[in-house]
Amino acid sequence: MKSYKIGELANILKIKIDTIRYYEKIGLIPKPKRMENEYRVYSEKYVEIIQFIILCKNNGFTLKEISKIINLLSLGDANNKELKTIVSDKIDTIDIKIKELNFLKKQLNEVVKNCDSMDCTTMNFL
Repeated sequence: MKSYKIGELANILKIKIDTIRYYEKIGLIPKPKRMENEYRVYSEKYVEIIQFIILCKNNGFTLKEISKIINLLSLGDANNKELKTIVSDKIDTIDIKIKELNFLKKQLNEVVKNCDSMDCTTMNFL
């Protein structure tokens, strides 16, 4: 299995080293093993976990929500109901956001369409 030093991991994920250290500090990711020279060594699993964190953050999850989900996932079947509730609530929020974005997209497409025939700075609803 491939392993990475912290700088390599940060480069792969396109994040700052400080972000990885912060995730470790707050317990969002487990402390990595250390080599004899005390360098942190990260496995492929860290790439997957941090990619999940980044994806969640980029889509409106708070670090607290992400931490809760990761903790519940690590516990297994015992907390399926709580995990399902948290994730279902977030899916509802995402669905609302998708509707809002589709509405905005429709409005912006209308502006682009009308730019040829009117002043682009004037919108019908203003």
